[in-house]
Amino acid sequence: MAALRSRIHAVFAVAAGAAILVASGEVAGATEDCPRVVGIRAPKAERDAFRKILSTGALAGTDGEPCLGAHVDLVRSGDGWRVTLLVEGRETTREVDSLAAAATWVESWLFPVLERTRQGVTVPAPAPASAKEPAPTAEQAEAPQSRVIVAGPEGQVALLGGMGFGEDGSAWSGPELGARLHFTRTVWLGAALGAGWDTRLSGPARNQGNVDRHGVRASVRGGGRGSIGRRGDAAFGLGVGVVTGRSSRSSGAGMNQSTEQGGFFGELHLDLSMSIATNVSLIGGVAARGHFLSSGNQNDGDAEQPPPPDALPRFVAEGRIGVGWDFGGAR
Repeated sequence: MAALRSRIHAVFAVAAGAAILVASGEVAGATEDCPRVVGIRAPKAERDAFRKILSTGALAGTDGEPCLGAHVDLVRSGDGWRVTLLVEGRETTREVDSLAAAATWVESWLFPVLERTRQGVTVPAPAPASAKEPAPTAEQAEAPQSRVIVAGPEGQVALLGGMGFGEDGSAWSGPELGARLHFTRTVWLGAALGAGWDTRLSGPARNQGNVDRHGVRASVRGGGRGSIGRRGDAAFGLGVGVVTGRSSRSSGAGMNQSTEQGGFFGELHLDLSMSIATNVSLIGGVAARGHFLSSGNQNDGDAEQPPPPDALPRFVAEGRIGVGWDFGGAR
């Protein structure tokens, strides 16, 4: 009889121990935080690095249950990453420069989900995976991803107005129409047409009187660019082109003197672009140009008067501002 009681006690002890283990396992699973339960599809090294960033960031220690249906895809795009997040049945995509930036963006989407859950608002379940895009298997998640080039030309067309000063003390103003194509996230090529007029506020045109100076130019350009937050970028570059100008002066006797010159020029510039509406950006920047002109053709007109100044100064530095139209993809 004593032996039977001891066996019954042993059975109860084993059952109690199993119940405790199951309960502790459930509690452990329930206490996993959000970074540990988010699904991540990426090459193994990048997946581990991304989860580590999330685990040490703002989501560390948060409730994991609202994040059970969230899924992140990380795919190489040029020099950065294309990040796709599926949460609450909604899919959204963004291109970023680094895994740290990707983690910050993912956190910005998951925080509202956690907040709604904390306040007792019902969170809709994620939409089922499309038949055309089945959920990745473990083998697919482990496999390295191929490098992806961003599709379609991404670029900007801009209309700018500039005001600058020449090395001869003259003040110039005029418009410029330019375009650029972003061949990668950091490299662009473009072209521009521009014109300028001497405002006669200072310099030779003001000193000599009745002098008109103007020029037109065309250039090809290239350079680099970088993001400024989520809504802007900075583009710097160099350019070369051709330029032609004319300087003329009318005398009281009705005789005109003029000088026509042409040549080439080099330029450098830095422009900051900030999105203010869909596909519309506000642009501001600085530029400098050096002109290399021929001796030109002169019409002396009134020989008693000194010839008019050169059609263009040898060097011009200017500030400019304008608007741009962004096309071919997200900024």
